Amino acid sequence: MLVDSSDLKGLEGKVTPEKVTEIIDHRKINDASDLPNAKVQIELVGAAATLVAEKVMKNDVSISKESAILLCGGILSNTLNFKAGVTTDRDREAFEWLNDKAKLAEYFWKDLFLAKSDFSQGKLAERVAGDFSWFEIGDKKIGIAQIEMIDAKNLVQGRENELLKILEEIRQEKGLDFVFQSTL
Repeated sequence: MLVDSSDLKGLEGKVTPEKVTEIIDHRKINDASDLPNAKVQIELVGAAATLVAEKVMKNDVSISKESAILLCGGILSNTLNFKAGVTTDRDREAFEWLNDKAKLAEYFWKDLFLAKSDFSQGKLAERVAGDFSWFEIGDKKIGIAQIEMIDAKNLVQGRENELLKILEEIRQEKGLDFVFQSTL
């Protein structure tokens, strides 16, 4: 089962397409058709965690506090604390329902993004590679890395050369024509 992913390029060598039985994703552009045995649920909400939470709610499944916290974190992360243009009322409603169980601290979102903004000890390369996708547009292969963080301007200014080196290594390794970094 793939959750928050339907892009096999980002999972190269890790997933056998025929063994995937279900996909829950929220991306308009996807590779769901490459997974022949999968039941596909792709809906345009801010977070795949919203779709999981809705399944839990609909089926009246008991959920642990820890699972509710993780799903809340997924919603906060993907919607950039409900500020991203992809955020829907469904994301807000799922978060409220989950937070009744999670009982998050008022500034949980800030702690979440501060933790995601720690790029010490080699974590920058790990994070860039961890949320990297590539697409074919015409005869060009284009890669996009995304980092959700606090204080992106300082990261880009202070570690520009390191970031460019990481992106160039990925570009060469994957044989891409272009590579972009989106820092949110």
